Amino acid sequence: FWVSILAMLLNAGSWAAGSVFARKNPTATSLLMDVGLQNLAAGIALVPICFMTNAFDNFAPSATSLAALAYLIVFGTIVTVPCYLYVLRKLPVSVSSTFAYVTPVVTAIVGWLFLNEALTLPIIVGMGVILTGVIIVQTVNQRQQMAIRQAAASAA
Repeated sequence: FWVSILAMLLNAGSWAAGSVFARKNPTATSLLMDVGLQNLAAGIALVPICFMTNAFDNFAPSATSLAALAYLIVFGTIVTVPCYLYVLRKLPVSVSSTFAYVTPVVTAIVGWLFLNEALTLPIIVGMGVILTGVIIVQTVNQRQQMAIRQAAASAA
C-alpha cells in the first residue's frame, strides 16, 4: 500500500518536473519521438516498482483487460500525450499543467457515461474542487498576462 502511495507521489512530482523541464528545454525532435522517449523512461522507472510490489506474480490478462490496455495505449498515450506536448510548447506551464488536474474529472464522467460507474457526492465535490482550482489558476494567469501587457504598453 505505501509503495503504491509513494509511486503515485513520485508520478505526480515527475510529471510536474518533466513539464517544467520540457517547457524550458524544447527539443528539435518530433512530438512522437518525445512521447516515445518519455514512455521508455517511464517504463524503465516502473520496472523496479513492479518487482517490489510483486506485480508479475499473478499476471493473467483477460480479453477485457487487454482491450482496456489497447484503449489506454491509443487514447491515453498516442493521441493525448502529443497533444499535451504541443500545448506545453505553445502555452505557459500554468495553462498546460491543468491537463493533469482535469484528466480525473473527464475520467470520472466517461466512466459514469459509458461504464455505469457511480458518481457519488464525494466524487462530485472533488470534481468541483478540481475545476474551481483550475478556474482560479487560469484567472490569475490571465490577470498576470494582462498586467504584463499593460506594463509593456505603458513603457513603450
